[in-house]
Amino acid sequence: MNKSLLASLLIVVAAIVITPIVLAETVPSNLTGCTISASHALNGTSWTNRGITCPASGACALDSTTYTCATCCLVDKVYTFTDWIFVAVMLFVTIKILQGGYYILTSAGDEKKLTSGRQNILWALAGMAVALFARSLPLAVVALLR
Repeated sequence: MNKSLLASLLIVVAAIVITPIVLAETVPSNLTGCTISASHALNGTSWTNRGITCPASGACALDSTTYTCATCCLVDKVYTFTDWIFVAVMLFVTIKILQGGYYILTSAGDEKKLTSGRQNILWALAGMAVALFARSLPLAVVALLR
């Protein structure tokens, strides 16, 4: 395993381990609600048919009698977290493609560097395919539930 792949893997593992600790420290003890992002579209008949009623966006109080805010807040936070993971993965893919291109451009006939560059690009594209599939999976599940 080359050093850059190992370093990248360690950074990802460290981020996965540190993120819950940081988030746990920022949660107030007197949590009364959350703010629903407008981009997640947690309202509609597919939700209300299951007894889940969320505001289109904005504040959602946990003691609300109109909305099921605990579920809405949880789903909104999961969507937000997966959005950020997707951005991080795409950033990582971009870096690995650029690194592979650099290896290919600077190989100067060295077959080992050329192969390493091709492998970086190939694995980055495979990672991008997995990330795009993971990104589309919730949309597919919501479409099936309608």
